[in-house]
Amino acid sequence: MKRITLLLLLASLTTLATAQETQPTKSKIGISFLGIGSNDAMHLTNLDGAASYTGEGYYGFQLDYIKSINKVFSIESGIGFRHHELSQHPNVAPGGDESPNAAFADILVIPVGVRISFLKYAFINTGILIDTNLGHSTNVSAQNGLGFNLGIGLQYEFNSGLGVYVNPYAAMHSAIHFSNENYPERITESGLKIGVTYRLR
Repeated sequence: MKRITLLLLLASLTTLATAQETQPTKSKIGISFLGIGSNDAMHLTNLDGAASYTGEGYYGFQLDYIKSINKVFSIESGIGFRHHELSQHPNVAPGGDESPNAAFADILVIPVGVRISFLKYAFINTGILIDTNLGHSTNVSAQNGLGFNLGIGLQYEFNSGLGVYVNPYAAMHSAIHFSNENYPERITESGLKIGVTYRLR
């Protein structure tokens, strides 16, 4: 009896493995816009006397690549750009000039993450962001490091292979900062990613 059970188990595993190997994986390319949300810059520790920041808006564009592993899991990557506008509020003595100073940061972003699809049209995605500074004002830290993102979205694909999706998300840039600064600012963003994809045949 044990031998029969073992043979049935091995046969089932072999069938499953063969089915996974023969199931074609799908790749998609796309372009997306990021924005329609809020941004900020922050320290990970409380610093007495440090300036504070408020976000003045951001936007971004991204070329996307999505590789399906199966019907549930996909790998996401690509290359993108973010532009952040901020106001810096200096911590000054009473009676001092409290006027905010403009700040900005431009970031090259390479995302590497996973997308988990469920309920046919919905998905959750998360991963790391490889951030490289393209330019910044002197009153905010260069965003060189590893960040992360987390989002949830809806997707729809037409028979032609063209697809669209809306992806509310939140992200922190350079959470792990590649810098000699002791207390660098990390830029955060939360908003919408709106994209168009095309399934490669």
